[in-house]
Amino acid sequence: MENIQREIYLARLRPFKDINLIKVITGIRRCGKSTLLRQFRDELSTSGVAEKQIQSINFENPDYGYNANWKEIYDKLNKNLQKSKMNYIFLDEVQYVPEFERLLVGLQTKENVDLYVTGSNSHILSSELATLLSGRSVEIPILPFSFQEYQESLNSPTNPQTAFDNYLSFGGFPQAVSIFKRDQNSIDQYLSGVYETVVGRDILDRGQITDKIALNKVVRYLLDNIGNATSTHSIAVALELSDRKVEQIIESLTASFLFYRLDRLDVKGKKLLKTQEKYYTVDSGLRWAILGRDASTDKGHLLENIIFLELLRRGNKISIGKVGEKEVDFVVRDPSGYTSYYQVAWTVNSKETLEREVSPLEKISDFSPRFLITMDPGEESLNGIKRINAITWLLNENN
Repeated sequence: MENIQREIYLARLRPFKDINLIKVITGIRRCGKSTLLRQFRDELSTSGVAEKQIQSINFENPDYGYNANWKEIYDKLNKNLQKSKMNYIFLDEVQYVPEFERLLVGLQTKENVDLYVTGSNSHILSSELATLLSGRSVEIPILPFSFQEYQESLNSPTNPQTAFDNYLSFGGFPQAVSIFKRDQNSIDQYLSGVYETVVGRDILDRGQITDKIALNKVVRYLLDNIGNATSTHSIAVALELSDRKVEQIIESLTASFLFYRLDRLDVKGKKLLKTQEKYYTVDSGLRWAILGRDASTDKGHLLENIIFLELLRRGNKISIGKVGEKEVDFVVRDPSGYTSYYQVAWTVNSKETLEREVSPLEKISDFSPRFLITMDPGEESLNGIKRINAITWLLNENN
């Protein structure tokens, strides 16, 4: 697997080192959670932390199995704690441990334990657990490689446009990048395997969804309608399923981080609307692997998906903007609380397209930054709206 330093996430972990909070790292399977933990452990060792102060368990390891006893694990970890020193405990895929929350709370109560855990399903931060861990945990969500990380992983100079085309087609799962260097024809097989693992272990095995045929139908529908406004009712009608079944399936798909849902925000009234949400997938390569390489697509919506993931990766809160009868692709609130607006289009090289894309941004009455991101080269200012090339924007974290 590509061992790219996940600096954006390491930078979010470091401030919480030796703070009595459970660091919960979440994200879809195979996106690099275990690698992130290893990189952080390596930093600890380099900084002088003794090997005896670090304990690590991966619960996907068959030595523990999926029915490990939380108390036995607790007792073993507790026995090996170094007295009068800080101990660093790393628990990978902890959701496999029945009653894992009791294990986490038990360890977190010890003053000399700094606890880090990962999970591939948001059940780890379900409402029940969130209540139990209220004030005791911090979540650090991670994603597959950004385009910048993807570029870094290539280990050789590559034309940015060529690299982006490949990133759009094959996605950013770290292992998929390794496979890409050896045999592009095997990537879809790998990505299909990732999908089946998520479906099997994080959705079907939990028992909330048992109808795999209906599940796959909803997945294909969402992948085929990336960036299109929709609703659970319209999906149910299109697929001849009940509204309740579609709601349950989508809840499981978002809980396993296969999809992200965006609600609509009335920009003027600053109120969330309850209709016509949008869905984006965690990785563009998964879309092609599941739907097939010959699937029709709107490149603008795929670019929109990648921009959405990058905005999310940078720690923003995102919604769809409604301005009168027009729509802004993304209303973005950054970690400092400041708002900006983004419109995304593959190209605006015709006057009609340009007018259509900037019109919603022009109707916004506040003075927050407004961006139009396209694949067109260069950048320019359009009545206060900054048009910028997508590749340039993706490679510059300071945008």
